[in-house]
Amino acid sequence: MLKALLEDRFKVAAHIEKRDTPTYALLLDRGDRRPGPKLKSSTSDCEGPGVPLPPTSASATKRCGIRGRPGSYSGEGTSMAQLARALGNFPAIGRPVIDRTALDGAYDWTLEWTPSFNAGPNANSAPVANPAADAGVSIFTALREQLGLKLESQQAGIDVLVVDRAELPSAD
Repeated sequence: MLKALLEDRFKVAAHIEKRDTPTYALLLDRGDRRPGPKLKSSTSDCEGPGVPLPPTSASATKRCGIRGRPGSYSGEGTSMAQLARALGNFPAIGRPVIDRTALDGAYDWTLEWTPSFNAGPNANSAPVANPAADAGVSIFTALREQLGLKLESQQAGIDVLVVDRAELPSAD
């Protein structure tokens, strides 16, 4: 429906194309292919986001997924692909992350690091530099030490939305 609205109202024409882009590959860091101490196979009895549960279910309020705040993230019943996507959204990483761990299934994990920036004093203010960042643990180090994973720089073909045309809407 949104696509039809954009095409009709704004005369948007777009296409998807693959472009070679700097990315990170999420890999196992250890030669023995064992994960780190804070990455465990999940035994959680939870449902994925958006999956309705029966109202009488004991786990009706329990959802798998990733939760956190700057400096502390945790996942419950999540795949490595979900972790990779979440990492790609971190400003400190700044590029897409592609799962290359070859770890199938769901995992529970906790990741703690020292963020480069803290939230500003109010909701409308810009983030402020964290003075503890230089002495703290970076997200790259935390991935290695806590989860046994690493990010390796690479080029990869990524799908990119290219807008060919868009117009201002006409008056109603």
